[in-house]
Amino acid sequence: MNWRAIGCLGVGLLLFVAIGVVGLNLATTRVGCPARLVWQDEAWEPDGSPTAQPRIGSSTAEPVEIGAALIGLATRRVYGPAGSAPVTGTANDLPAQLAVECGDGTFQSYRATVSRGAPPNGSP
Repeated sequence: MNWRAIGCLGVGLLLFVAIGVVGLNLATTRVGCPARLVWQDEAWEPDGSPTAQPRIGSSTAEPVEIGAALIGLATRRVYGPAGSAPVTGTANDLPAQLAVECGDGTFQSYRATVSRGAPPNGSP
């Protein structure tokens, strides 16, 4: 038996596991909503402060769940204005404003950063 090889293998294994645990810890403990949300190939900017209930703009109507966003390794529910249908994956289906669950019991409202349906750079 080569004790030096066994020792090096043990140290390498411990370092590999430790780095994996630290990486998973960093990826899964993200609580709170991002400063900029990228969802369904669109960029969204925060609109106001986090609230205890999902809220879309100044509307008092109850938002409906329209999909989910992956933030780190966590999936967060996404809400759209009342009457919204679940998102099918095209940009035309997305509302101009939405709310996202932050993972800490609060919800952040977001608004789209560009007007959808318009050609990029003003080209016809």
